[in-house]
Amino acid sequence: MNTSIDFAHCLKYLLSALGVSINRLSKALNVDGSLVNRWVNGKRIPSYDSNYIEAITQFLSANIKNSLQIQLINELFERVFGVDAETDCIEIKIKKVLFEAQGISLSNHKLHTKEAKKLLKYKKSMANPPFFNEVGSMSHDDKIISGTPNVAAAFRHLLGLALQTHKRRKAIYITYFNDVFFYMSGEDERRQFQTMLVDLMAQGCEIHYLLRITHDLQRMMDLLNFFKPLLGTNQLYLYYLKSYDSLTLGKDYFIVPETGVLSCFVAQADKSCALYLRNPLAISFYEEYWLGLTQSSATPLLIHYPADKEESFRNSLLESEAAIGNRFLFKNSFSIFTLPLQLYKKLLLKRNLSSQEMASALAFHQKCLEAFQTNIKIYEYKDIYTMDSLHYLVKNRQFYLWDPAGLYAVDLEREELVDFLQHLITLLKTYDHYSMAFVRKNTHLPGLGKNVSCVLKARHALIVEILGPAGTEPVRFSINEPMVLNSAEASFQKLWQQIAPVMKKKAEVIAWLQQESDLLKSAFCPNPDSQ
Repeated sequence: MNTSIDFAHCLKYLLSALGVSINRLSKALNVDGSLVNRWVNGKRIPSYDSNYIEAITQFLSANIKNSLQIQLINELFERVFGVDAETDCIEIKIKKVLFEAQGISLSNHKLHTKEAKKLLKYKKSMANPPFFNEVGSMSHDDKIISGTPNVAAAFRHLLGLALQTHKRRKAIYITYFNDVFFYMSGEDERRQFQTMLVDLMAQGCEIHYLLRITHDLQRMMDLLNFFKPLLGTNQLYLYYLKSYDSLTLGKDYFIVPETGVLSCFVAQADKSCALYLRNPLAISFYEEYWLGLTQSSATPLLIHYPADKEESFRNSLLESEAAIGNRFLFKNSFSIFTLPLQLYKKLLLKRNLSSQEMASALAFHQKCLEAFQTNIKIYEYKDIYTMDSLHYLVKNRQFYLWDPAGLYAVDLEREELVDFLQHLITLLKTYDHYSMAFVRKNTHLPGLGKNVSCVLKARHALIVEILGPAGTEPVRFSINEPMVLNSAEASFQKLWQQIAPVMKKKAEVIAWLQQESDLLKSAFCPNPDSQ
């Protein structure tokens, strides 16, 4: 995601990352230290016609000492531009982010100057009533709302206004610090809220959530369930506060730029109150506060893997499979980790890949199998598949194969299908820690679309892939935050407990797979009596 960052925050970040003091930089530039201090504190901005950016870039790039500093600069570049620009040298990256931050700060300075003049004119035009009268009469649209139902209604009203607004780029900023917005309404109203957010994202609106992560397991599970329907696009951006001990002030914010703000707080345990603001200047102040808080005190929760990051996504899967710990998997089709190497090779040959692509795919698959077979001897591995996955496999004799070119359905010969089912049975019989279960999709997984797959390696990563309609890019991301992983594991365990014993008991599953295998064998084995 492209994230705006002003010159002060950009320079401060670079100085901190490289361990360079203000005094050292000022001496290198041959300027007074107070000038650099004003840059860092946002009180001054280098002008376009100065050569300070080039001089700062040259000095900072000469002070890079290790790979950690390079990584920090790369993270800043990705945060600003949304790409990693692997072909650029580190000096060019520093220069680009400094120029970008300079442009943003100079543009904001002009905007703030204009708004300040408007505000001054507004104040001069007013009479001089008592302070409380001035606060109460900001505008006819600004309200003080009391009572949880009224706050919930204002919340939905503001979302409705956002849906009606036609702008080139829309974004909504929401905090989730104290559960105010989440718990102020019933289940039906929360579903309505989810639907409105999905509709906004369908219009191209970005939804930005700033979260406070806690040790409250049920709270985190509720939060994961709430976000399930929203994860199918690249329009959802989640951040969390870096400090787990962040002070909570009982406030949460819902900000629709150029439209309105709901500043909500809890007066009592069962009573919410809020400021409903439509004043343009107030809206811009809240938006700046949210963005500043995110830049200084938060980090992205989701690590996205767009189409051009296919290799990074594959490596994250391999790294997760190789990591120690219990593993949980949910898929609507069988995992390629259940394919033996020789059968995988046979299926790849049907794809007419180049020799280089074939070698790469086989090497990757072999590494995954080695990690899978090593960990499965020690840790609990639980695979959950939809019943459709087995029905489709047997009926259509097709296996969804993931190779360097993408995801494809590959036809299986009847003998190959029997071999695969027998391999599943062998895995279940050989490894005591390996279990497999089948679920009816809509019964156990509300909120997840049909083509969602996710794999969780305890205390390591949750990796999710959501396939959209044909011709669209899949949505892929991973989560590494420990508290979220803990709640995701609890959700998987809860799902496993809800599955009927006949659909997860090892003996029952083996008997079912053996029955399908025997039926397939009888279909292609010749009848001796007919000869």
